[in-house]
Amino acid sequence: MMYHLFETEMQSLSAFNAEALRWFSLGAFFLNCIIAVVIGWCFSNGLLSSFAEFMVHRGVWFVAVLTVACFGYGFWIVYQKHTLIAQIKRETKAEPQA
Repeated sequence: MMYHLFETEMQSLSAFNAEALRWFSLGAFFLNCIIAVVIGWCFSNGLLSSFAEFMVHRGVWFVAVLTVACFGYGFWIVYQKHTLIAQIKRETKAEPQA
């Protein structure tokens, strides 16, 4: 099947992809921060500094909430993109390819 799409529909799909990539990248960055703090805490030999103590006990939880929010928003955008694709398929008259 071949679907005829307007340029604005293609730009919308591309914008959804870019936005999903942005939120998944932020989520991966925050997840990397959490992993770095936990690994640093696990392999520390002595007492932790006050900043490290704060990050282990309070900062990680805040960053975890940011991580979940970023990944959640990224999945929501992917769902919205699939909804838009389904709407385009419903509204576009399909022609069989020759």
